Amino acid sequence: MSKVIDFPSASVRNDAEIERGLREGLAGHGFSSDAIEAAISSTMPLFQESKSTIGQNLQVSFTSSLTDEQVKEIESHLSSVLQKHQLEVSSFIQKLIVKIALLEACANDF
Repeated sequence: MSKVIDFPSASVRNDAEIERGLREGLAGHGFSSDAIEAAISSTMPLFQESKSTIGQNLQVSFTSSLTDEQVKEIESHLSSVLQKHQLEVSSFIQKLIVKIALLEACANDF
């Protein structure tokens, strides 16, 4: 049986919204308040860790014969590609954490 929880979009990342989304989604599926609290307490730290991990900046120093303009073009392209990758990874991690929340809620719903 598949359960789906609607989750705030990537642009809505603050902790209160994430927690509220989880609470509403789990409550909407009929989980007890104890099960919801267990899911929240185990998953919110994962969200915190994922945000800090994904949000890291990369800095690379190198020497080359490229002009400043060429270096800026490469930096811009790499920044764009990295940002896209971070969004994709973030979305995937969110899905995994929501599944963990569901499992926690199921395990603690007596």
